[in-house]
Amino acid sequence: MSHPTYIFGSHQIEYFSKEDQKTLLDILRRSNINVIDTARVYGDSEKVLGELKAAESFAIDTKTPSFVPNALGRESLVNGIQTSLSLLGTNKVNVYYIHAPDKQTPIEETIDVIQELHRQGKFERFGLSNLLPEDVRNIHAYAKSTGGVVPSVYQGNYNAFARTIEKDLFPTLRELGIAFYGYSPIAGGFFAKRPEDLESKTAPGRFDLTTKGGQMYNHMYNKATTIEALRQWIKIAEQEGDSSVNVAYRWAVFHSKLDVAAGDAIILGASRAAQLENTLAALDAGPLKEETVKQIDELWSLVEKDAPLDNYNSFVKDLM
Repeated sequence: MSHPTYIFGSHQIEYFSKEDQKTLLDILRRSNINVIDTARVYGDSEKVLGELKAAESFAIDTKTPSFVPNALGRESLVNGIQTSLSLLGTNKVNVYYIHAPDKQTPIEETIDVIQELHRQGKFERFGLSNLLPEDVRNIHAYAKSTGGVVPSVYQGNYNAFARTIEKDLFPTLRELGIAFYGYSPIAGGFFAKRPEDLESKTAPGRFDLTTKGGQMYNHMYNKATTIEALRQWIKIAEQEGDSSVNVAYRWAVFHSKLDVAAGDAIILGASRAAQLENTLAALDAGPLKEETVKQIDELWSLVEKDAPLDNYNSFVKDLM
């Protein structure tokens, strides 16, 4: 069965052992996963990919500086992409994303610099991420008016407990011919957590409250409605005969609004190479049972009012 393109999200690759990093690339090659996603703010991810010479075998997508004032100003953009290219060991990346809004910089200034960088051959495709539908429209319209590159891909938060974008963002993207790449299909690992750990605020990994990332994920997902939905999700997964995490991945790939014909993709992350291999094996099982999908859709009505939008709009912007 056809499915959205798989892209590897390398956010955690710096924490792999050297051997595991090489094993990961072998798995990607073997699985025909040809694109690796990274970002200027993903720690040493770009540096590690450069050391692995990943750009010689894979298309690399990266992003602008972000989450600081004037991140999308001229100086920041020019220095940012040059730093990314230098670390990655390449002269050009595949997709270059505006990672998040920058309210201090006029969007015209940002897009004008993006056009210059594209004319200089620094990237192939222009992408957007963590932007509201009206921002997407404004950026697309201005980029089109310049006669230069227009955004052709949008990367956004999307999983069974974060579906708000289906109502407003997706129609906008379809109208403008922009593909959607979904990140966080397992909600930052929420679907792997135990409800009691979430309630006691002791969940490990990405939900560790001693970290900034843990504070973000708890703010986005650790709510009474989503914890109750998780309890029901665990039972649904048991009836499906698969793990909670695998059911979340299978829903995102086979039953969400991702559209192969529109060029959509899903970003698969991992904390070690074997984890990615297990995810790919789980996806080989194909679609979920019809009753499982029905029950998952019913859960959305429970969590919809508390559902997060994305990492920026649901958390980061309030810190800036």
